[in-house]
Amino acid sequence: KLTTTAAPAANNLPTVSLTIPKLTFWTYERVVHSYSDIDGDSPTQFEIDNVSNTKGGIAFYTSGLGLFEAVPSQVIPASQMSGLWVRGAGVNSQQPFRIRAHDGKGWGPWSDVTIRTGAEPNKRPVVTVPNFSFPANTGNHPIGNKIQLYDANTDGDAITKLEIKDDTGGHSFIVE
Repeated sequence: KLTTTAAPAANNLPTVSLTIPKLTFWTYERVVHSYSDIDGDSPTQFEIDNVSNTKGGIAFYTSGLGLFEAVPSQVIPASQMSGLWVRGAGVNSQQPFRIRAHDGKGWGPWSDVTIRTGAEPNKRPVVTVPNFSFPANTGNHPIGNKIQLYDANTDGDAITKLEIKDDTGGHSFIVE
């Protein structure tokens, strides 16, 4: 008696991509990934690879694996991908990474992503000055004790120049 069975269906490999915003120095952002598998297979694991093999810069974090730089590549269980974070480097940088997914039957193709780290954009200072007035045409008036500078700027830059404008008389001056 001859028994035949149908050949198993070919596996369509899964695909994955990452969305990562520009990072600022040493800050963490949650990694958003997009997974797809035509066969409907669920992912079993992912692999992230630091293509430049550069240590000391951008790193990833999950509660199960801790902090890692993906040098060499790092396999991440699918159950931990929703808790994947990325940390920016301490300097302006661009680092190439790649990621792929496994559906329990095979690894999908690598998907490339460049992760960028840079300084926070400068935040303009906000200064409050109380209202005060001087009689017209009476010469110079010291105002140092009348101005209390409060800088609501959160990036820590010092105020280096201050321009004060007269809203009603059209006069202004610069303090350096």
